[in-house]
Amino acid sequence: MIIGAGRSMCPDLVPQLIMTKELWLSHGVVINLYDEPGRFFKLRKILKDVNGLGGVLFCSMGPICFHVEIMHRLVTKLPKTSIVAVSSHYGLEMTCVFAQSSGFTLKNFGCPPVWGYLGINQFVDIHHMIQKCDYYLPNRRALESSETTTLPIGVQRSELRWFFYISHNKTDPYRQLSIQKSLVQYQVGRSEDFQKCRAICDLLKLWYRKEVGDEIISLGIFSDGSFGIPEGLVFSQPVYLKVLEDHTRIWVPFTDFPMPNMPISFFQNLLDIAIFVKEKIPVLEEGGGVRGPEFKK
Repeated sequence: MIIGAGRSMCPDLVPQLIMTKELWLSHGVVINLYDEPGRFFKLRKILKDVNGLGGVLFCSMGPICFHVEIMHRLVTKLPKTSIVAVSSHYGLEMTCVFAQSSGFTLKNFGCPPVWGYLGINQFVDIHHMIQKCDYYLPNRRALESSETTTLPIGVQRSELRWFFYISHNKTDPYRQLSIQKSLVQYQVGRSEDFQKCRAICDLLKLWYRKEVGDEIISLGIFSDGSFGIPEGLVFSQPVYLKVLEDHTRIWVPFTDFPMPNMPISFFQNLLDIAIFVKEKIPVLEEGGGVRGPEFKK
């Protein structure tokens, strides 16, 4: 079920969902599209292109983590750990910028971690982006041979490295990304949605895959207090999929991941703003009433 399906990304997202084998190999795929009456013509166009999840995708233009906080209070039949905010597309956008500026291909990089209260303040930690590098292990016999030897000089190996050593020498990636987004908006009349669609489909592939792997992704989850993030606050952080004793799955923080490469005061500022916004969400009272937020002087 996709709520807000009139968004520009949905014509690209729906076909990708249908082609996600982890979905249709499990229980099949039935896609329900919902939006306001004035956008029905967009939904009809999507249905014309594709004819049909055990889940809900809320397509939001506003602060994502804020909306997840509200859903946690309204959707009481689901555990809070089952409602998450997709965040890796922020990192995917930055990966594209760096791959282009450094001359590498995208396959050499892993998505950088995304921290923050998505839609209000987030930080893409490009310094802790993973890069796959190839190197040669020297062959002693070849090195001691004559210059005309045809022996290979080494055995090719691969290793994973942090992106620190390159990112310090590059221009401001956020400015580059802003320029690129403005250009796309000017050329096609809307923002580029490929990264958002990919982030959603990658998340669903991991969730519905038969075997749980060791992938670490960024996701806005109901915090358990890890990384110094207050418990119960929806905040994007590095997570992995864990299988519980009853065989259910849950996204939990990957606490071995390094803290973001930023002054602790800046990180605390991200938390303070998120806490401030969360406190302004009205509280539902028993009996259906609503109690507004308390404003403290």
